[in-house]
Amino acid sequence: RVLGIWHEADAIGLIVVPVTLLLTPDDYMFCTLNKNNRWFPGVAAACGYLVMMSTHHIMSSTFEWDRPYDIVFITRNVILLGCCLPSLRSLVTFMIRPMAGADDSYLYLVSPLNLLPLLVSDITALRLLGGCLIAGSLHQMYYTMQIRRAGEMRL
Repeated sequence: RVLGIWHEADAIGLIVVPVTLLLTPDDYMFCTLNKNNRWFPGVAAACGYLVMMSTHHIMSSTFEWDRPYDIVFITRNVILLGCCLPSLRSLVTFMIRPMAGADDSYLYLVSPLNLLPLLVSDITALRLLGGCLIAGSLHQMYYTMQIRRAGEMRL
């Protein structure tokens, strides 16, 4: 077990993807990425991996033969996964095209939804996804604030 919560096969996906992205030259594989959206493939792969692992864990609990069908477990974790999806969409679109919008009210409204999976979920991947999306939302707020300040300084 790695860090007391994961098997090596689970943790290797989150470790290898960003390291591989850093070691890959941009000339051939990621020629359209610049300094603003360089981290998009790594973030998208890590978030996609966490969503798939959460979905797999929920679906595997429905098909277990030795345990009774636990509708509360499935319903709770599907709702918590749904709480992560608005922030995930916002983060991935921001990583593709980092731009400051007219207002950040959508970001401020959906960011607290990520606390629910972080605090309530039984699935480790879903907890980690909630934590990563909180960090992504904070990064997004900070970066938009920098873009706006740079725009105000030009005026």
